[in-house]
Amino acid sequence: MAGAEVWQRLGRWRRFLPAFLLLAAVVVDYDTPRTVSAAALYAAAILAAAPLLSLPGTIITGVAAFLLDLAMFVYFGYHGSAPQVSELSMVATVAAIAVFLNRLLYHLQARLRSARDIAAAVQCAVLPDPPKAIGPLRFAARYEALIRFGGHPRSGVQPREDVHHGEHGEEEASPSPLVHA
Repeated sequence: MAGAEVWQRLGRWRRFLPAFLLLAAVVVDYDTPRTVSAAALYAAAILAAAPLLSLPGTIITGVAAFLLDLAMFVYFGYHGSAPQVSELSMVATVAAIAVFLNRLLYHLQARLRSARDIAAAVQCAVLPDPPKAIGPLRFAARYEALIRFGGHPRSGVQPREDVHHGEHGEEEASPSPLVHA
C-alpha cells in the first residue's frame, strides 16, 4: 500500500496535479518537434481533475487544456488542420468524460456518507448508554459509527471465526477450549 501512503503524504498538494500536468503538456509541446503531440498529458490533466477537484475545477481544467492545446496548434501553424481537429475533439471528449466521472464520484461519496450516518444512528439507537460508574470505578466511554458493514454490530469488525450464526441469525458460540464441562 505504498501508493496510498504517498497520496496521504501529499495531502492538499495533490490538488495541483492537474495544473502540473497541464504545465508539463505545454513544455513538451513547446520544446519538442512540431510532429510530437502532448495530447496524452492534456488528457491526463483533465482526468486527474475529476477525482481531485470540484465540478468547477474539473470544467476549468478541461477548458484550460482545450485552450492551451489550441494555442500550441496556432503557435506551430497547424490552425484548421485535420490533426488539430482530431486532437481538440479528443480533448473535448475527455473533458466531457471527466465531468461525468466527477459527478459519479460525488454521488458515490454522498451515498457512502448517508450510509455512515444511518449506521451511526442505528448504532446509537440500539446500543445502551455505557455505564458512568460501577461501584467505585468510573468510566469514560463513547461509541463510534461502524467502520465496516456486515460485521458484528457492536464492534464494527468481522465476527470471530468461533461464532456461528444460528438458523434465525442468533449467535451460537463454539465451545471454548479453555472451559471444561
